[in-house]
Amino acid sequence: MVSIEPVLLLVQLLTFGAAVFLLWKFFWKPLKGFMKNRADRIENDIRSAGELKSEAENLKQKWDEQMGEAEVKAQAIIQQGVEQGGFRRDEIVRDAEAEAKRLLDDANVRIAEEKRKTARELRTETVALAMLIAERALKQSVDPGVQERLVKEFAEKLSASPNAKAQPPNA
Repeated sequence: MVSIEPVLLLVQLLTFGAAVFLLWKFFWKPLKGFMKNRADRIENDIRSAGELKSEAENLKQKWDEQMGEAEVKAQAIIQQGVEQGGFRRDEIVRDAEAEAKRLLDDANVRIAEEKRKTARELRTETVALAMLIAERALKQSVDPGVQERLVKEFAEKLSASPNAKAQPPNA
């Protein structure tokens, strides 16, 4: 069975007491300080993490506000660009219409000049042709005095009416 030796028990109790005393005296205070420091550090880290989280939320809120402002500014810039583009388009259309009108007016002036020039040339050719025809006709049937009178009448009719068709006078 188990027997208890009182001397051995006493030595073990004294050894155990001395070990506890030594541990308490030399290791308990440093261990307690280490644990307190560690607890303080963890508490500081938790507090810092909370502050960082709060700061991050503030930064996120500022970021969101700035992004909202940037989006509003971008929309304003886009709208301004669209409006300026519309103004520029209207200006280009007005310029193009003015240029087209100017070109049309120039063309009409050139056409009118060409018409007058053609009419003068046509009159000149008609007079020459009429004189040739009249000369041939008169050489065959009319004396020189009648021939001269007919040519003058024909020339007067042509001068009086520039758009009238050249027709030889009835003989």
